[in-house]
Amino acid sequence: MTTMATLSQMQRKVEKVHPVLIAIAVLGVALAAYFIYLGIRFYDARGEIDAYESRIRQITAARGVSSAQSTAEESYVVQQAKLDATQALFSYTDTDALVKIILSTAEESGVNVKRVNVPISDSMKLPPVTYVVQPLAVVLEATAPQAYDFLQRLSQHVPVMEVTNVSLSGEEGTVQIRLQFYLAPVVEGQ
Repeated sequence: MTTMATLSQMQRKVEKVHPVLIAIAVLGVALAAYFIYLGIRFYDARGEIDAYESRIRQITAARGVSSAQSTAEESYVVQQAKLDATQALFSYTDTDALVKIILSTAEESGVNVKRVNVPISDSMKLPPVTYVVQPLAVVLEATAPQAYDFLQRLSQHVPVMEVTNVSLSGEEGTVQIRLQFYLAPVVEGQ
């Protein structure tokens, strides 16, 4: 009788697990089909890439250009495209333009600019590009949320800036912000 009870219990357990096993099996088959599909797509794409690379080699050989020279030309083109994209970020050219942007952004944010200090600029070299780095110190009459709004708006107008220090003073809601702007990117050798 105990073996019958044990068999009966095991049968009930199998009945409970059976739907789960079916679900796992269906999921396994679906995943296998998906990965087979991806493998076929990868294989097809790899064939197309190989064909394009072969065609590029043929054209390069027909032009009489060595692969090293071709790679150097491609590298230069890529570097120039990156520089063009970087230079597109700079819609201002000098310190006066930056101060105007700061004043108009302050007006948009509803804060009063008490003072703007413009120290001497420096340069920063991040090969292959060299930037003019212009630090500015701005003193605002603002609350902390207003100062935050000012910085958010300013970063939209001047995306290549860095906030290096912020200090709040209780006297009349004074906020002092030190900023660093990256200007005039120049690629070495141009």
